[in-house]
Amino acid sequence: MVSGMLADATVVIHFAFILFVVLGGLLVIRWPRLAWVHLPAAIWGAWIEFAGWGCPLTPLENWLRAASGEAVYTSSFIERYVVPVVYPAALSRPLQWLLGGFVVVINGAIYFVVLRRRSRRRNEPHPSVGRLWADYLAHAGRPASTPLPPVWHFCDNEADADLCAALVLAGRKRATAPSRWFFESQGLAPPQPTDLDIVTDGRGVACCVIRTTAVRTVPFGDVSAEHARLEGEGDLSLEYWRRTHRAYYARELARAGLAPTEDMAVVCQYFEVAFPVTSDRS
Repeated sequence: MVSGMLADATVVIHFAFILFVVLGGLLVIRWPRLAWVHLPAAIWGAWIEFAGWGCPLTPLENWLRAASGEAVYTSSFIERYVVPVVYPAALSRPLQWLLGGFVVVINGAIYFVVLRRRSRRRNEPHPSVGRLWADYLAHAGRPASTPLPPVWHFCDNEADADLCAALVLAGRKRATAPSRWFFESQGLAPPQPTDLDIVTDGRGVACCVIRTTAVRTVPFGDVSAEHARLEGEGDLSLEYWRRTHRAYYARELARAGLAPTEDMAVVCQYFEVAFPVTSDRS
């Protein structure tokens, strides 16, 4: 009796697995991390059909039914349970190819939707950005319809972006120095005094609103020790600034097949935190 119940449970699991293979991508739309489970299952399900194999659950069910004294079957699970309901003919190689193709097509369409949604979300600011901007506008007494300013984070990796954002909030970092090439390559205008920006951490979470106080464009080799101190990073020395920024510019410019030079233009931007308001402005 127990073996018969386990055989019936195997049938239920088998049906559930087939449904998950075919339609599990719909769950991925709601829970993206489920793709780590669904993609291997979908690939396995399609491969079984293309290769003409039988599912391992079929012999397991037969073994359990034999153990309980019930009749077993020699056809595949799909041929015994699914095909008689959905298809009038017995399972054949062309039909298996059709089923495999169906799995590939329907999941391809679902994952296309998933990837498009993720791409859109990646290009949209984190919800905290809108909340911070709304709080700033209320604090500054400006219209709620005021357009969102540029939103960005420092550096080109999450750890350094988090560190620099923390330095800004701590009152230590009051300058930055993107290359002029960056603005030109992105089709952006360099910042101007009084411009506002929203600084985020490396994950895009809003940290603060900054206001540009001054801008100077100078050759890399002419960046001053005072500027290095105002950037607030490392030991505050010009030597540290030159070493770390040359490495950063090298990574940035490598995408265009370029390399940093002593005379490359650097946009030295100086700023203050406009919001949230803190008592320490050092």
